[in-house]
Amino acid sequence: EISETISLIFKLLNDNKNAQVTVKFYNPYPGTDLFNLCLEHGLKTPQRLEEWISFDYHTANDSWLSNDRKKLLYMLCFCSLCFSPYFLKRYVKLSSFKNVRAKLKYFSIFIFLKSYRPVAKKRMMKLSCRFPIEMKLAQWFGFFRPLSKRKYAIF
Repeated sequence: EISETISLIFKLLNDNKNAQVTVKFYNPYPGTDLFNLCLEHGLKTPQRLEEWISFDYHTANDSWLSNDRKKLLYMLCFCSLCFSPYFLKRYVKLSSFKNVRAKLKYFSIFIFLKSYRPVAKKRMMKLSCRFPIEMKLAQWFGFFRPLSKRKYAIF
């Protein structure tokens, strides 16, 4: 299924350069067929009513995924940012930043995303998450964090 999704993403991008096609995690909700399937595969659900507060679409619940699957999905999330017009346009609007340091940071993110596109496309097409040096660098610079570490995986 993932290969078909990636193929569809690039088909959509070829058809429409403004398509918003970032890869996201599925967060299973009670009462759906996929929720029951996720339970069978090891999904850990909140045990108390209060714990359901943090169970939302902003936070990945990846407890039911294998480590290899998590690595692949995080890499796909990261790579797909390079093809998102929303994020690229966001970093072009540097004039809204009054602080020079912020301008430099966001300009460098923009340049990185644009120049990383060919590598990202190869990684996505081959479903490769081996040696994710660029993702580690992005985490180190603070503009990409896995969903399990914070809300929203992006920046």
